[in-house]
Amino acid sequence: MATYQNKIMARSPYYITAQGSAYILSAELKVWIWSNDKTARPTLPNYTISKDALTTTSVDITFEISGLIRDYFDHRGNAYDLGSGAFTDALWVETELDVVQSTAPQPSTVNNLYIALDGFGYFNEGVNTQGGYVTTNTLNVLSDDNVKIPLYVNTDGIDELRTYLNGVLVDTITYTTEIASVYPYYKVQLVTITDTIDEIRLYNTSILQETIAVNYVDECKFTPKVIGFINKNGLLQEVTMFKKSVESITVQKEVYNSITGKVTAGNFGYNIYNHQFKDYNLTARERITLNSGFVNESQKEVFKQIMLSERVWIDQAPVSVASNSLEYKTRANDKNINYTLDFIYANYV
Repeated sequence: MATYQNKIMARSPYYITAQGSAYILSAELKVWIWSNDKTARPTLPNYTISKDALTTTSVDITFEISGLIRDYFDHRGNAYDLGSGAFTDALWVETELDVVQSTAPQPSTVNNLYIALDGFGYFNEGVNTQGGYVTTNTLNVLSDDNVKIPLYVNTDGIDELRTYLNGVLVDTITYTTEIASVYPYYKVQLVTITDTIDEIRLYNTSILQETIAVNYVDECKFTPKVIGFINKNGLLQEVTMFKKSVESITVQKEVYNSITGKVTAGNFGYNIYNHQFKDYNLTARERITLNSGFVNESQKEVFKQIMLSERVWIDQAPVSVASNSLEYKTRANDKNINYTLDFIYANYV
């Protein structure tokens, strides 16, 4: 039976190393990948990888499996339909490792279980990064709107959330159902909190992991826009952009020179109101520029991850990030920090 290990952030390399008690001759790794019931592992492995040792004195052989896993994410559905089964943002992965070494006894077969998310780690976080719990410790929420927070709820994630207002406990939410669930997509939550609060505390086995401040923002002049994106932890996250937004359209087309005239009663003529140059193959893409409004210096990480995200929405409409650079701002340099981002809608008009 496979032993659960940890998360795999599949946009970064994930290494599995085979070792024995003596020099290794070869190793074989079998990989199963599936998205439904944890107990319903496919009969046959999706991949079987065999490697011979580089030398007769090798003591390890390393496999990298993230590239294999990413083939099985299914992003055709709506990431907001959590738990519907219409999309796949989390996967079960089981590995079976067999090693052949130069002397007996041979190592036992090792079976391990993982949950794979479509996240990534930074280089300075080291190999096989597990990511963090949150991307920011400050949430700016539109007044009278609900607070939404992305959570990975599992034994190696968050199992309890507590909300506070003016230091007084408002509610305690436990995630025993999701942790016990056999379906991987229940581990990936965008939690909605309807109470008025000013602080969120996240726990694992009753140990405080993160404290998040909640600020409510009144915006009377502009219509706020909500950016949804898959963050580096592989979770759907939302950020409200409160200030000025500018929409535009870009049209591409081809033009041909048409023959507009014809012979009538033996004479050639044409209608001067007809088009001599005609357009065809018209396509159009809409763009939007958003401004965050004044934010905390720590929000830098959020906007960095929006830039790095492969899946982004504005008010749940799919977009691509058109900005290709972002200047990190500080109170010392900029006093009031506002971030501006450009997006292009990910479909034709």
